[in-house]
Amino acid sequence: MRKIISAVVCASTLLMGFNCAFAGEWGNRAQTTEKTQTLKTQKTEKARTAQNTPAKAPKVQKTKRVQKVVKAEKPQKTVALKTADRTSGFAMPDMPGSKYAAIIVKYAREYNVPVELAQAVVRIESNYNPNARGSAGEIGLMQIKPATARMMGYSGSSKGLFDPDTNLKYGMKYLAAAQTLGGGETCDTILKYNAGHAATRMNPVSKAYCGKVLAMIN
Repeated sequence: MRKIISAVVCASTLLMGFNCAFAGEWGNRAQTTEKTQTLKTQKTEKARTAQNTPAKAPKVQKTKRVQKVVKAEKPQKTVALKTADRTSGFAMPDMPGSKYAAIIVKYAREYNVPVELAQAVVRIESNYNPNARGSAGEIGLMQIKPATARMMGYSGSSKGLFDPDTNLKYGMKYLAAAQTLGGGETCDTILKYNAGHAATRMNPVSKAYCGKVLAMIN
């Protein structure tokens, strides 16, 4: 009888130990399963949150606009030319040429200068103004300098060159000498009258001067 009781006690003890061990193992598995489900749930929630969150717009780089400031040019003043009696492109003289035409013709013929050339020179030099004064000391109708007039035989004062007859006499004499030195060629004559009897090379000023003369006499 005692043996049977001892056997039952041992069997009960073994069965209880097995159940305890099995319960411990099952508890561990349950905890692991719970953790796994928790992680899956968190990942699912993050994924949903990411889908519902609107995507951030890409940053747009600000570009600075550089505007060039262009300074407006000042309008140039223009002076209208008076109507000419011919298509030479030059204004009518302020004083009528006929007022001095007789004197011009007189000295042009005396010194063998073509009348048309003489008229053109007077018009370009002073526009028939006997009181014209140049920046370099030129005087009168033909803009002759006192030193040049004296070279031509004039012995009076500088003021005397404002007289039309006196001015045309010595100015025409100087033009005649320029014509001789220039070989009778119009532009060479103008070069030596404008730049001096010793001038040999055409310069821009004398070239433009000759162009005006040719436009008048042709």
